[in-house]
Amino acid sequence: MLAGGRGQHGPAPPGASGWDGWEDDDSWAGVEPPDDAAPDPEEAIAPEDADAVAPTWEERQAEVADLVGRGRHPTTVCSPSWTDEDRRVVEDALTATGTAELADRSVDELSGGQRQRVWIAMALAQHTDVLLLDEPTTFLDLTHQVEVLDLLTDLNRLRGTTVVMVLRDINLAARYADHLVAMRDGRIAAAHPDLWCEAATWEEALRHLWDGATHREERFAVLAIIRSTRSAPHADRLESLALYEHLLRTGQWWDLVDETSHAVGLVVRAHLAAAARMRAWAVDPDLWVRRSAIICQLQHKERTDLGLLTDVIEANEEDSEFFIRKAIGWALRDYARTDGDWVRAFVETHPGLSALSRREALKHL
Repeated sequence: MLAGGRGQHGPAPPGASGWDGWEDDDSWAGVEPPDDAAPDPEEAIAPEDADAVAPTWEERQAEVADLVGRGRHPTTVCSPSWTDEDRRVVEDALTATGTAELADRSVDELSGGQRQRVWIAMALAQHTDVLLLDEPTTFLDLTHQVEVLDLLTDLNRLRGTTVVMVLRDINLAARYADHLVAMRDGRIAAAHPDLWCEAATWEEALRHLWDGATHREERFAVLAIIRSTRSAPHADRLESLALYEHLLRTGQWWDLVDETSHAVGLVVRAHLAAAARMRAWAVDPDLWVRRSAIICQLQHKERTDLGLLTDVIEANEEDSEFFIRKAIGWALRDYARTDGDWVRAFVETHPGLSALSRREALKHL
């Protein structure tokens, strides 16, 4: 794929191939570029901001099939005639990207997601085995982001196309990538081809990213990786509690702690032995560890261990710390969706609960 950027040519008279700058030159006011104006080869990339940057004149006027056909430019430099092979490759690229039905439409009529798929089709028309993409989902809404990444996944799985891309959305990267490379200040912070294979390597990489983080987003990246489907073989291991406890003690704020607590809950649900650890956490001097013990069973519904929930709440019933009182109310309110009678009875038999905890617990009852 060619590098991005506009050409630096001056204005050219009708019939010439260099048209960059014509729009800013008053001497050509009212003159439209001819249909056979040659495209700038530097335009033949999938732009990272396809939905936000206004289309060029060529993009606005070109039909989809014509724009995708320009991907054949590298192969027609020495043999400029259009061949059956060129036509077949373009048709395959349109089909592979789901844009065949758009072939006769102007690029200007397309949505951001459709336009990005067309750019990818143009890159495929180069008949390349490798796609290099710089933030292909930038400025797209979530639906179109998933659409584009699903397309790239299909190209990889079905056609064997190697896809290397830069993504700033850690959740999407963790969801789609086979191999993750985390960058910090232009350098590789963590890269493990077997990150998903070995539990020890997985934990080592996550600790390295977490402890070396200089921005909160880097720590949220760690939590996103833990919750990704590829981490499933490791995330609910009893041994992973040591990692999660480290994240709790060093995270030290509610947003990081609450997200980590979801991971703790995976272990609690998978291993009965984890309940003893939670009871110990419930009386720990660190309030964030105590908070995690209280809320780790959120969304467990009928699989909630009521004995454990009772024990961790009673251990903190008289705690005046806001984040603990809020956690108790949250845990009870969440379980009230499953068994409201149990929660109502619990509140009635525990007069030591704070007003905040009681109000939160009974909020929807």
